Amino acid sequence: MNITVYLGANPGNDPSLARAVRELGAWIGESGHSLVYGGLKSGLMGELAQSVLQAGGEVTGVEPRFFVDAGFVYDDITRLIVTEDMASRKAKMIELGDAFIAFPGGTGTLEEIAEVMSQVSLGHLDAPCILYNLNGYYDGLKAQLNHMIEMGLSSPEKQAGILFADDLAAIRARLSERTFRVQALDIGQVREIYHRRMIRDFPRDELKPLSWIEKALDRGEYACYGAVAGESVLAYAFFVLSGRQALFDYYAVDEPLRDRGIGSRFMRALIEGPLKDMDCVLLEVDDPASARTPKEREIRDRRLAFYLKNGLRETGVKARVYGVDFAILSLPVGRPPFPDQARRVYADLYHVILPPELYERWVVL
Repeated sequence: MNITVYLGANPGNDPSLARAVRELGAWIGESGHSLVYGGLKSGLMGELAQSVLQAGGEVTGVEPRFFVDAGFVYDDITRLIVTEDMASRKAKMIELGDAFIAFPGGTGTLEEIAEVMSQVSLGHLDAPCILYNLNGYYDGLKAQLNHMIEMGLSSPEKQAGILFADDLAAIRARLSERTFRVQALDIGQVREIYHRRMIRDFPRDELKPLSWIEKALDRGEYACYGAVAGESVLAYAFFVLSGRQALFDYYAVDEPLRDRGIGSRFMRALIEGPLKDMDCVLLEVDDPASARTPKEREIRDRRLAFYLKNGLRETGVKARVYGVDFAILSLPVGRPPFPDQARRVYADLYHVILPPELYERWVVL
């Protein structure tokens, strides 16, 4: 991962700054990540670059030409990219980065991370934007962002990708969320998720018996995938299967990790990974048109917007299952189903779930 770090060319007057920046650089290098930074050798910038190099990591410096002409170059870094001006330097550092950290710095640091914050808020940049709040350095900025929400000039949704971390451990935890892998869950993981998380994530009357899920897995009529980082399952997706057709059964992100973009990234990873060769994959979403209150309508609209933003398509099919009204969406795999085809696939998949007498009684298409 390329980690772009914004920080000052001055050392500051607090010894803890140098200690923390060296710790950050050592972790970047030892973890196999690469550093992207402003290219200078002085102050905290130099301390960071040197610590990454000493830990065996690669360092890319991005400097405007007038800094290079003035001799502000760190000759020992892995590579140097020279830009024409400060604006193109800022754009290049964003282009190269997979994650962005603002260490305590001055007005230049604030200006650079503000651009990242803006792009993340607009949805133009899908990357961690972390303010390293060492010793409360960015408490004032955190308060200002909250004040924007209170004044109705921003929203929690827009600021969901702007993260604050008090120490390196918190930064490492935030970035580990970006490096998950999608893998099939074994039966032990499925049982643990069912008992520890699904009973919190879904109403009890929506949960199938665990014994049914286990038997469906044995028959090849069910699949369970997780977004796994280390030993942790950050999110899970359970599917009903019928040949090369699938229906989302359960989909959830671990509660403490919600509103950090993991759900969107996991959905895209599923589409590009285990689901990419399926002929048709459907998903039910509570139909906004059947909401009983404005608040419920707002929640349903927001949930539908999440799926549409992540590439799902409306099939035009509506269904009522056990008295609940659903709109049926399809994932962008295979060929987009026509409404009649979507109905047939949906019926096939529900016949996997329900015996004929219950299907006839409770499923209306």
